[in-house]
Amino acid sequence: MRRDHSGRWLAALVIGAVLSVLSVSGAGSALGAPRPDRPLPVAYDVRVGILAELAHPGGNLPGTNDFGCRPNAVHPRPVILVHGSGGGRQTNWGALAPVLHDAGYCVFAPTYGAISDIWPASAIGGIGPKVDSAWQIKLFAEKVLAATGARQVDIVGHSLGTEIPTYWLRYLGGADEVDHYVSLAPYWRQGPDSDDTRARPSRSSGVCWGSPARSGPRVRNALHHRGIWTSTRRCGPARHICRASGTPTSSPATTRS
Repeated sequence: MRRDHSGRWLAALVIGAVLSVLSVSGAGSALGAPRPDRPLPVAYDVRVGILAELAHPGGNLPGTNDFGCRPNAVHPRPVILVHGSGGGRQTNWGALAPVLHDAGYCVFAPTYGAISDIWPASAIGGIGPKVDSAWQIKLFAEKVLAATGARQVDIVGHSLGTEIPTYWLRYLGGADEVDHYVSLAPYWRQGPDSDDTRARPSRSSGVCWGSPARSGPRVRNALHHRGIWTSTRRCGPARHICRASGTPTSSPATTRS
């Protein structure tokens, strides 16, 4: 079904974001330019990403989208962060992006599904058609793989950002390009879409639990969507998501990179 009021919704989101930022007095202190010899600052406040977008329209969060980054032996795959409805590469990841960067990952984040290339509409993604958005994720991931020399990426999706990469994996040849897939507040409880029933997956793949069972449902959602995923395990990015969301983490010895 088409969204008949997308323009009105977009305007409301922009106005709401601006008003939210204007009401902030202390969150902006986390946006100072990071020193290269120190870890990036981490602020556990959703408004930090909004502030970053307003301070650097169309920019990137510090520590993200560095196409000169090379994965290391400890973290051999780059991590791609896929935002939810109305989110963007800066607004959605103010806490998790620096956490993963400081842990040694190459971190990348696109904005997909925006209805315009002109700011501020360009900063509000997750609005466009699913298939178009899935192609955008596919092309972005291929760019990341080519730049980093990695053979696979890890995906961290939030809300709608758990559904769009699944389409890429299932129908656009992405299954062999993803190892770990961490899902936050997954989107799959809606009724089946016509484009979700066209084909069988090319192969099954592993899935990460967001956290140990004691951490609750916020990050403990496994991908068992229509037979795509057949196994569960905890993996490296997951424990850093626990840190970013304030939930308990497991011992590093029990996780994979």
